[in-house]
Formats: sequence, C-alpha cells, structure tokens
Amino acid sequence: EHFKKSVQVKKNISSNDFSLQNLQNGGNCSLFELVDVFTNWCIKDKELLTSFIPTLTPNIPNEIKENQKLIDQFYLDYSLIRICHKASKMGKNVQYMYDQLDDDNSGSLDKEEIFNGLKDKFNIFFSDIEADNLSTYLDGEGNSGGIKKESRLNYLWHNYSENYYHKYLITESRFIELLLIEWDQYLKRTNEKLMKKFVEFDDNGDGVLTFEEFEQLMINLEKTMERDRISELFGETLEMDENGTDLDKMNPD
Repeated sequence: EHFKKSVQVKKNISSNDFSLQNLQNGGNCSLFELVDVFTNWCIKDKELLTSFIPTLTPNIPNEIKENQKLIDQFYLDYSLIRICHKASKMGKNVQYMYDQLDDDNSGSLDKEEIFNGLKDKFNIFFSDIEADNLSTYLDGEGNSGGIKKESRLNYLWHNYSENYYHKYLITESRFIELLLIEWDQYLKRTNEKLMKKFVEFDDNGDGVLTFEEFEQLMINLEKTMERDRISELFGETLEMDENGTDLDKMNPD
C-alpha cells in the first residue's frame, strides 16, 4: 500500500503489476520496492545488507540483451536511479547527496566515498564494481564540485519518477535463487563467527568447551541469560553431536 501511494508511474502502467504481491504470485517486482522493504527488515544487519542487496540486479530487457554497451548503460542507470530514489524519499536532491558524500570537500568522489558514504549515510548498498563504475562515471563527466546540469545523473533525477520504476524488475525465480545463495553465504559467515567465539572461550586450548567455558561464552553473547537456560542449551547441543563421546564437553562440530 505504501508503494502504491508513494510511487508515480506512467498512466498506462499499474503499480500492482510490479508489487511484492505480484512477486509472490510468480510475477515481476520492482527492485526499488523490494530493496526498500528488505533494507527496512534487516536494517540492523549491515553485513547482510552489504552482502545481499548488491546481488539484486534487474532483469535485462530482451531488446538490449545482445548489446553489451547498452547493458552496461542499463546497469549504470540503475545505480544512478537508486541514488535519485533515495534523494526523493528524503525530500532532498542529488546535489545534496553528492555534497554529503564528498567527505574531503575535494569536489570529486572516489570509490571509498561512494561505497562507504552511500552505505553509512543513506543505507544504499553497492558492490565494489558498482562503486568503481560510479566513480569512473562521475570523473568522466567532470562532476567536480557538483552535478552538472547536462549530466546523466541530473537528467535521471528530473525524469526517473515518471517512467523508471517499471523498467527495473526482478522475477520470483531470480529472487529465490539469489536468496538461497545468500543464505548459504550467511551460514558460512555465521559458522566462522561461532568458531572464533569457540576458540576465544576455550580457555585451556584443548579444543573442547566445558560447561563453565560454554557458560562464559553465552553470557558474553547475552548477558541476561539465566544459568538454567544455558544448561539446557548445553545439553541440547551435546545431544546433537552424534559423534561425541564425552557428555561433559562440547567439540567445535
């Protein structure tokens, strides 16, 4: 409902055609809506957003699939329009965002200012490649000290709300494919973090955790956890270890 009220598209285009509901029914969804909703859901997990959001790229239109130059421009425009989209939602313009990103007041933006600034200040998550391309684009257009009137970004800023939302779509199958890939990466990152915690609280370095060591680990993670609950978790974890022979110690597996 928020999407339908806040997004203006061409009169012959219905926002219902590109909503999350349509995605759930196997159709296409506007990436702008999907990214906004997912970002709001996971706003406290910047690591997840930094990893996953850049993988949500739009379907390439059939009419440009054989033209790499047009494909590159299509993806660059998508990156630029995401900036326009955020500026519009904030009630600002692209010049404001440019100024906010220019940390050293040099009048130009390097890759780090784009990548970190968009993420930290505006919750816009770009890949390294996107940040590189944006930096190259801005340098190439000579956007020193601001956004030129004739620049592509300025052009998109004045035109994007009328006809761009329906242009950048993602299918249900593609979204699920990317989500499963990210889930696998998320599990790997979580496992690495758990292993680091395991080693950190293995006080005697014997490769296993006693209940006392496990208790200290859990208190470190959640200071209000009661001892009975910790004991319950310790027992449940030992039961899951099919190869374990020591009922009083936990191994990394």
